[in-house]
Amino acid sequence: MWKTKVCAFLMIATVWAATAEAEKPRAGYRRPKPGTVRLWDLRKAYGRKLSMGFVGWKDRAQWRQIPYGKTPETVEHDVALEGATFFFNITWRSDSYISGPVLYRKPKPSDPKCPRHNLLYRGWFTPGGLWAGGGNLGYIKVLKNTPEEVVVQSAGRKSNKDKRASAQVVANYGVKAGKPWLEITPVSQCSTVGMHGESRFAILPEGMKDGTDYAYDALKDLDQDKKNRYTVIPNHSAKMLLDFVMDDDNLWILMPTPADPKSGPDRGMPVQYRKRRFMLSNQVNGYHAGWSSIGEGKCGRVVSAPYAFFMGKKIAIGHLRIGYWHYQKIDAQVNKGKDFKINWKYAYERKVAGSPFKTNGPWWPMYAGKWRMVSRIDGKYYTTPITIAKNGVGKKTLTFKPLADGKLEYVIIYLYDRTKDTAKGVYTPMDIYREAIQAKKPASPSVD
Repeated sequence: MWKTKVCAFLMIATVWAATAEAEKPRAGYRRPKPGTVRLWDLRKAYGRKLSMGFVGWKDRAQWRQIPYGKTPETVEHDVALEGATFFFNITWRSDSYISGPVLYRKPKPSDPKCPRHNLLYRGWFTPGGLWAGGGNLGYIKVLKNTPEEVVVQSAGRKSNKDKRASAQVVANYGVKAGKPWLEITPVSQCSTVGMHGESRFAILPEGMKDGTDYAYDALKDLDQDKKNRYTVIPNHSAKMLLDFVMDDDNLWILMPTPADPKSGPDRGMPVQYRKRRFMLSNQVNGYHAGWSSIGEGKCGRVVSAPYAFFMGKKIAIGHLRIGYWHYQKIDAQVNKGKDFKINWKYAYERKVAGSPFKTNGPWWPMYAGKWRMVSRIDGKYYTTPITIAKNGVGKKTLTFKPLADGKLEYVIIYLYDRTKDTAKGVYTPMDIYREAIQAKKPASPSVD
């Protein structure tokens, strides 16, 4: 009898000790298993204005993981949601406009700084115009904290332009285990979210009425909108917007949930915007985001902030890196329907961390699947769907038939959707769209 009681006591004590150890916050960031999601208390409210780097990364030895199951009503320090391929950092910086939450490509723990930021603007329309409630000067609340999913609610500062009681941006931000995207759900006063992608190009796959891609080149097309030189409104029909970052071979993907523009819940949004889903904000003499380092001279014009409109629904921002897209300058005369061969070349002037491509060496497709290629011929854009099979992976040339006569200035090719040959564990933009926006069953397992 006494042996049974002792065994029971020891079992309870062991379980209690294991639980206590699991709930005890461990000091310092450590590399997780692939696909892991975690919520980090950075142990400091940095209180600085905008920095181009992850200000808390250098202090990661002092970070504390908020234990799974714990959902504090308020967190007084900066926090970082760790996704499969990125960090999402919510700060208490005091900058009144620009210091919103920031996405960072996930580095190795040995990296001295966290590279390549993507600032997320957020705001809503008031009678006085667009209000950008960027800085997190309201509160940070944890809604869900499990090994499968982390969701945090963040409130921006209140607006002086709007006298409503809850006149501040409030949104939920979530990451899921093994999924290469961030989900943003509006709670209060949310009309838009913008990425500070700073890319020369923005492409909206199938964004035209005829099913071709909507393409915009800030260096070439800046003055196309004569009424508003720095704002471009793409077509409403596109599912997503692709933002290409040259200097780190990143692909950010902005995708809103479809909504009926006639019944949008945000009555404060001007009518001309209720019928739109995307907006491009341009910047002259801005950050070149790597585009000045590819042997084509200075590129001081960029798409500084692609925007998507919430329309009361969820938005997802996907992140894919290394080999999902390629840009190449051609400058050759082509004939419509006549075979033209491209010798792929990787022209970036310095090696990108983690990339198999060598400076000024060849480029090749790394993944089988449905690709799309946008060709700029005599100032107009043409879309060519291209399927790359298993035997096409690694091929350093491509022969295709141009869709027009004229000077082929350049091409941009990108992986768009999967085929039966696409490897498991590889996400395409359409995989993310189907799973994050349409809530369909995953076609690909978690990111490794």
